[in-house]
Amino acid sequence: MAITLLVGASKLPQKLPAFSADMIIGNWMDDKNEVLVNIYKVNNKYFGKAIWIQNLSNPGQPLIKAEQHWIGMILMKDFIWQNNEWSHGTIFHPRENQTYSAYITPINQNNIKVTGFVWFRFLSQAAIFHRTTRKR
Repeated sequence: MAITLLVGASKLPQKLPAFSADMIIGNWMDDKNEVLVNIYKVNNKYFGKAIWIQNLSNPGQPLIKAEQHWIGMILMKDFIWQNNEWSHGTIFHPRENQTYSAYITPINQNNIKVTGFVWFRFLSQAAIFHRTTRKR
């Protein structure tokens, strides 16, 4: 009598979707629709520049003069692609005037999770960004 055992067949590792380093290039809007970032590549590192930021005091109106310098500011710096994520970068939060260590994980071709942290990854906050064709 032959006995076939299927041990842990339901726990076989699932194949991750194929992501590429350059899939992050383009325009991305955060899930609160407060910032639009253009992500681009320079010398195998990825950077993100603010191209639009919501005026939280008066939505739909231009930023106040004291905040207008945020437009064009590099908010994401020095990310490198390794182990299916962009890591070893920093993000700058202009409203807080703070820089955080960060990594970015792809969710799918049109959504990424940007996680900023201080000291340790488990002490972090994350935001979801979605790809957009919006220019401003």
